[in-house]
Amino acid sequence: MPENAQATLVMNLRKATGLSLAEAKRYAETAHHDLLQRILRAGEYQQCGHLHDPIEDDLRHAAVIAAASRQAEIETDVEWQEKREELAATGHDTLATTLKRGRARALWSKKKQILAEHGLQWFSPAEMNPGTVFD
Repeated sequence: MPENAQATLVMNLRKATGLSLAEAKRYAETAHHDLLQRILRAGEYQQCGHLHDPIEDDLRHAAVIAAASRQAEIETDVEWQEKREELAATGHDTLATTLKRGRARALWSKKKQILAEHGLQWFSPAEMNPGTVFD
């Protein structure tokens, strides 16, 4: 990639993500091409808060994405309820009632898997927002 094109890419990545110049440069050198393109595309029109995968805004995929989101939510809820019950059964009642951390990542992983089964490549909020810490 020509130096001037690389500089533009890094600046656009910095603008989209809020990464420092050094972080954006490092990320641009190592990120998966498709993910990088989605982040840049999202940064062009998503102005507030965290970026989400632009595929979520594509009406052609709306029904599949909505169904995958519901299915992932249900399956994750079942898995987390089983974890809570297991913790409670082993005398870890406090942990069982406070178990929350990591649920978002579990949910996103499940959603990514379901969408892949439908031939869609989806990037989670954690992937779309490098440098941001999610539970």
